[in-house]
Amino acid sequence: MSTPESKNQSTIELATLYFSMGFQQKEIIQFLKVLHGKVLSPRTLKRMLSHARLFRRKNYTKIEDVVNFIEGELSKSGQLHGYKWMHLRCLQNNLVVTQYVVRDILKLLDPEGVEFHRKKRLRRRQYRSEGPNYLWHVDSYDKLKPYGICINGCIDGFSRHIIWLKAGFTTSDPKDDLDQISLEWNVHRIRKTRNAIAPAGRPAIMYEMPSVYGA
Repeated sequence: MSTPESKNQSTIELATLYFSMGFQQKEIIQFLKVLHGKVLSPRTLKRMLSHARLFRRKNYTKIEDVVNFIEGELSKSGQLHGYKWMHLRCLQNNLVVTQYVVRDILKLLDPEGVEFHRKKRLRRRQYRSEGPNYLWHVDSYDKLKPYGICINGCIDGFSRHIIWLKAGFTTSDPKDDLDQISLEWNVHRIRKTRNAIAPAGRPAIMYEMPSVYGA
């Protein structure tokens, strides 16, 4: 994940940026300390965010505004994702809403999609990665080949952090879309699974601060 240079941005600007990306306060504190050399206590960060009127559990966005936003996302690539991804998209667009509300809205707007995600199961291969950059996975997504687009990507095996995404020749430049996909993946939370050996958490944190996970 590309991070802003601390010399060009103040602490509150950095905290606001990480907050808008969906990180929790303890994660923001870690980023500020490790990547920018800025040490904040939880109380100081909370006061900073409060002065900037940045809250997770106060001043909730009107339901109709959330519904309109989710409808817009569903008309694009939002149908391919679950409610946690949609909740992250809401946070990144300055909508204050809980995961439970997003889940209930999706049940109403896209019941078939919710059922699809509920039933879908994948059998995952097992392997052990010693830490970031120990093993990378490179693969291609060729379902868009009929339209002249072939996407290739590389993911770090330990953190599942997207290293790079590239698209083949096309009449339009998809770089902005790919950058957005990379950002959303790297800041989303990977939950624990029974058969997984790799740690659970956010790819960006696992990649930038592997010591948190014992690597």
